[in-house]
Amino acid sequence: MHIHVPDGVLPVWLWSLGYLLLAFFLFISLRKVRGDEKRGIYAAAMSAAMLVAMSIPLGVPYHMNLTVLAGIILGPWWALISDFVTNFVLATFGHGGITIVGLNTIVTWIESLIGLYIFKMLGRAFKQKSWRFAVAAGVSTFIALALSALLVIGIVAASGVNPSEEVHENESITIFASITLPIALIGAVVEAIVTSLIVTYMRKIGTTIIKG
Repeated sequence: MHIHVPDGVLPVWLWSLGYLLLAFFLFISLRKVRGDEKRGIYAAAMSAAMLVAMSIPLGVPYHMNLTVLAGIILGPWWALISDFVTNFVLATFGHGGITIVGLNTIVTWIESLIGLYIFKMLGRAFKQKSWRFAVAAGVSTFIALALSALLVIGIVAASGVNPSEEVHENESITIFASITLPIALIGAVVEAIVTSLIVTYMRKIGTTIIKG
């Protein structure tokens, strides 16, 4: 999920914190991926896929993310780099402000991390089952996106921004949450199915990108 607001809406302390966290973890990630530069090709491909997915309007205030798939394929550190590239490029095209790139990257990276580790945990728990990858991908995607939706609502609440003025017309943060969360959960179900199908297909054709 994303925070879709233009520059000048969120307080400086909040979006600055997002950039500080991003800079810190990007520094670590660039050190961690040394020696694994070949996976950068997959990171570029995932960034392109996420750019397309996040740019397709679905007729509701939600779009596909593919961030959990990025976590599963790329691992934690390349996923962060891919998430950052995706959010930065989207921001240059007006998909949220430039100041929000840090927070949006952290939010989408959290999706990638949660999805990745739940996927691994479920894959190990059901390692004798042929359906383990499909179920693990679907469940991990749903949980990761549901939690990120709560995180986004929390960020909007912490910002002190009045959604009736900046996000949706005539809405308090409570009403904003009551509208946003159901849409996000429905979107999470759809994306969970799509991610499950993609992971199942990749395993079926014998790719070694997704292990387990």
